[in-house]
Amino acid sequence: MTFFTHTAQQAARSFSFVERISKSTGALFLQTLTFGFLDEPEASLRELTETSSDLGVRITKQGLPTRIEKAVPFLKEMFQQALTLFRHELPLDLKTLRQFTAIFLTDSSTVALPESLQEEFPGCGGNGPDAAIKIQLTFEFLCGVLSGICLQAGCSPDQSY
Repeated sequence: MTFFTHTAQQAARSFSFVERISKSTGALFLQTLTFGFLDEPEASLRELTETSSDLGVRITKQGLPTRIEKAVPFLKEMFQQALTLFRHELPLDLKTLRQFTAIFLTDSSTVALPESLQEEFPGCGGNGPDAAIKIQLTFEFLCGVLSGICLQAGCSPDQSY
Protein backbone atom coordinates (compact mmCIF):
# COMPACT_ATOMS: atom_id res chain seq x y z
CA MET A 1 0.00 0.00 0.00
CA THR A 2 1.38 3.38 -1.00
CA PHE A 3 -0.50 5.38 1.66
CA PHE A 4 2.25 4.94 4.28
CA THR A 5 5.06 5.44 1.76
CA HIS A 6 4.58 7.35 -1.50
CA THR A 7 1.43 9.28 -0.46
CA ALA A 8 2.99 10.28 2.87
CA GLN A 9 6.18 11.45 1.13
CA GLN A 10 4.22 13.63 -1.31
CA ALA A 11 2.09 15.17 1.44
CA ALA A 12 5.12 15.81 3.66
CA ARG A 13 6.79 17.76 0.85
CA SER A 14 3.67 19.67 -0.19
CA PHE A 15 3.09 20.83 3.41
CA SER A 16 6.82 21.60 3.92
CA PHE A 17 7.03 19.07 6.74
CA VAL A 18 10.05 17.59 4.96
CA GLU A 19 12.14 20.10 3.02
CA ARG A 20 15.39 18.22 2.47
CA ILE A 21 16.54 14.67 1.92
CA SER A 22 17.22 12.86 5.20
CA LYS A 23 16.63 9.52 6.86
CA SER A 24 13.71 11.00 8.81
CA THR A 25 11.03 11.15 6.12
CA GLY A 26 7.35 12.02 6.22
CA ALA A 27 6.56 8.35 5.61
CA LEU A 28 8.71 7.25 8.53
CA PHE A 29 7.17 9.87 10.81
CA LEU A 30 3.62 8.77 9.89
CA GLN A 31 4.55 5.11 10.35
CA THR A 32 6.18 5.85 13.72
CA LEU A 33 3.08 7.56 15.10
CA THR A 34 0.59 5.14 13.55
CA PHE A 35 2.32 1.89 14.46
CA GLY A 36 3.59 3.24 17.79
CA PHE A 37 0.11 4.22 18.97
CA LEU A 38 -1.48 1.09 17.50
CA ASP A 39 0.92 -0.98 19.55
CA GLU A 40 0.51 1.15 22.69
CA PRO A 41 -2.33 3.74 22.66
CA GLU A 42 -0.70 5.68 25.51
CA ALA A 43 2.84 5.41 24.12
CA SER A 44 5.46 7.63 25.69
CA LEU A 45 8.06 9.56 23.71
CA ARG A 46 10.55 6.81 24.57
CA GLU A 47 8.23 4.14 23.15
CA LEU A 48 7.67 6.17 19.97
CA THR A 49 11.42 6.63 19.50
CA GLU A 50 11.80 2.85 19.88
CA THR A 51 9.19 2.36 17.13
CA SER A 52 11.12 4.77 14.92
CA SER A 53 14.31 2.86 15.62
CA ASP A 54 12.55 -0.43 14.74
CA LEU A 55 11.58 1.20 11.42
CA GLY A 56 15.21 2.02 10.72
CA VAL A 57 15.76 5.62 11.86
CA ARG A 58 16.87 6.72 15.30
CA ILE A 59 15.22 9.88 16.61
CA THR A 60 15.77 11.27 20.10
CA LYS A 61 13.12 11.87 22.77
CA GLN A 62 13.99 15.57 22.51
CA GLY A 63 13.67 15.64 18.71
CA LEU A 64 10.27 13.97 18.48
CA PRO A 65 8.17 16.75 20.10
CA THR A 66 9.79 19.28 17.77
CA ARG A 67 8.79 17.15 14.78
CA ILE A 68 5.25 16.70 16.16
CA GLU A 69 4.78 20.48 16.50
CA LYS A 70 5.72 21.00 12.83
CA ALA A 71 3.62 18.04 11.66
CA VAL A 72 0.09 19.30 12.36
CA PRO A 73 -0.80 20.39 8.76
CA PHE A 74 0.86 17.25 7.33
CA LEU A 75 -1.02 14.95 9.73
CA LYS A 76 -4.33 16.72 9.03
CA GLU A 77 -3.81 16.11 5.31
CA MET A 78 -2.91 12.46 5.85
CA PHE A 79 -6.01 11.98 8.00
CA GLN A 80 -8.21 13.53 5.30
CA GLN A 81 -6.64 11.27 2.67
CA ALA A 82 -7.14 8.24 4.93
CA LEU A 83 -10.85 9.04 5.27
CA THR A 84 -11.16 9.07 1.49
CA LEU A 85 -8.98 6.03 0.87
CA PHE A 86 -10.45 3.81 3.55
CA ARG A 87 -14.07 4.83 2.97
CA HIS A 88 -16.35 1.86 3.26
CA GLU A 89 -19.79 2.17 1.78
CA LEU A 90 -22.51 0.21 3.54
CA PRO A 91 -25.75 0.50 1.56
CA LEU A 92 -28.71 -0.11 3.82
CA ASP A 93 -32.06 -1.58 2.91
CA LEU A 94 -34.19 0.08 5.54
CA LYS A 95 -37.38 1.38 3.88
CA THR A 96 -38.42 3.49 6.87
CA LEU A 97 -35.17 5.42 6.76
CA ARG A 98 -35.18 5.80 2.96
CA GLN A 99 -37.74 8.60 3.27
CA PHE A 100 -34.82 10.79 4.37
CA THR A 101 -32.18 12.08 1.97
CA ALA A 102 -29.50 11.73 4.65
CA ILE A 103 -29.05 10.93 8.33
CA PHE A 104 -25.99 12.50 9.93
CA LEU A 105 -24.54 11.18 13.18
CA THR A 106 -21.94 13.37 14.86
CA ASP A 107 -19.70 12.47 17.75
CA SER A 108 -16.56 13.88 19.30
CA SER A 109 -13.47 12.49 20.96
CA THR A 110 -10.85 14.41 22.89
CA VAL A 111 -7.22 13.31 22.80
CA ALA A 112 -4.52 14.62 25.14
CA LEU A 113 -1.50 16.15 23.40
CA PRO A 114 2.02 17.05 24.55
CA GLU A 115 2.12 20.28 26.59
CA SER A 116 4.19 21.91 23.85
CA LEU A 117 1.02 22.09 21.71
CA GLN A 118 -0.95 24.01 24.35
CA GLU A 119 -0.92 27.28 22.42
CA GLU A 120 -2.41 25.75 19.25
CA PHE A 121 -4.68 23.19 20.97
CA PRO A 122 -5.53 24.35 24.51
CA GLY A 123 -7.09 21.73 26.77
CA CYS A 124 -9.53 22.34 29.58
CA GLY A 125 -6.91 22.37 32.32
CA GLY A 126 -7.90 21.50 35.87
CA ASN A 127 -7.73 17.71 36.14
CA GLY A 128 -7.56 17.44 32.34
CA PRO A 129 -4.58 17.91 30.03
CA ASP A 130 -3.20 21.39 29.31
CA ALA A 131 -3.14 20.56 25.57
CA ALA A 132 -5.80 18.50 23.80
CA ILE A 133 -7.46 18.13 20.43
CA LYS A 134 -11.15 17.52 19.92
CA ILE A 135 -12.07 15.47 16.87
CA GLN A 136 -15.61 16.05 15.61
CA LEU A 137 -16.60 13.24 13.26
CA THR A 138 -19.77 13.15 11.17
CA PHE A 139 -21.03 9.90 9.66
CA GLU A 140 -23.73 9.79 7.00
CA PHE A 141 -25.72 6.75 8.08
CA LEU A 142 -27.75 5.99 4.93
CA CYS A 143 -24.70 5.70 2.66
CA GLY A 144 -22.38 4.46 5.40
CA VAL A 145 -19.67 7.03 4.75
CA LEU A 146 -17.75 9.52 6.84
CA SER A 147 -18.90 12.89 5.63
CA GLY A 148 -16.87 15.26 7.72
CA ILE A 149 -14.17 15.74 10.26
CA CYS A 150 -13.23 18.83 12.20
CA LEU A 151 -10.23 19.28 14.48
CA GLN A 152 -10.70 21.79 17.30
CA ALA A 153 -9.00 22.85 20.49
CA GLY A 154 -9.78 20.43 23.31
CA CYS A 155 -11.52 23.17 25.30
CA SER A 156 -14.14 23.75 22.55
CA PRO A 157 -17.63 22.78 23.71
CA ASP A 158 -19.44 20.19 21.59
CA GLN A 159 -22.49 22.45 21.34
CA SER A 160 -20.51 25.06 19.39
CA TYR A 161 -19.81 22.54 16.62
